Amino acid sequence: MTTQFVKRVPTVDPSLFYRVQITPIRQRHLLWWDTHVQPQINRLPHRADQGWRWQRHLTTARLAGFRHHVRDFALTTRHPSRNTEIVLGFVIVATQYPFLPNPKISSAFLWFCSTIPSSVLTQHLPPPLPKRLGLITVDMAVTLAFRNLWSGRMGTHAHPQGGRPLQQFYEQTCQMTRLPHHASLPSWGRRLFMVNDGRYYYLDEDAALTFSHRLTHLRTME
Repeated sequence: MTTQFVKRVPTVDPSLFYRVQITPIRQRHLLWWDTHVQPQINRLPHRADQGWRWQRHLTTARLAGFRHHVRDFALTTRHPSRNTEIVLGFVIVATQYPFLPNPKISSAFLWFCSTIPSSVLTQHLPPPLPKRLGLITVDMAVTLAFRNLWSGRMGTHAHPQGGRPLQQFYEQTCQMTRLPHHASLPSWGRRLFMVNDGRYYYLDEDAALTFSHRLTHLRTME
């Protein structure tokens, strides 16, 4: 169902999956990420999340929560033998936000998201490793948009630090539509403090349904 988060993620072995949990971000998640993941992200080229401080993002998002009904989530799994918790990614979503191409209707807006690099994952999980984590973080926003009865409508912004590879991820992997460069941004706050740099993307109702159906097999444990 389009209103269910994924319960497992695929690996390079099509017969093997990792079970995952999607829960609100806790301090233990932030501590693990700041210790094991963020320092290595900061040394990688073309990462939109270079230099990010998730505690700051989380504080800002929760302050903005009243206006845009902001939700935050950690995507986690457990080591198969040690049973230790491994953070695979973070997501912050504004669940009530003007739809980018039509601000008269509502949508979800994927504000911040980050996934653990495979080079870091190899240090904490045995092979075969989880994959498609980026797709799953986007799906979390799409799923919230279905839960809110927005028919899956969602938008996001490709941070310039991510360069062309991040745009290609949204365009090709997620099949999102780019907001025309000449279009105005809908939210008064975003219009006031940001400009349309041609890196805004969205899924309309049909595209969101197609996107969601691609991950249907991951929404159950079997």
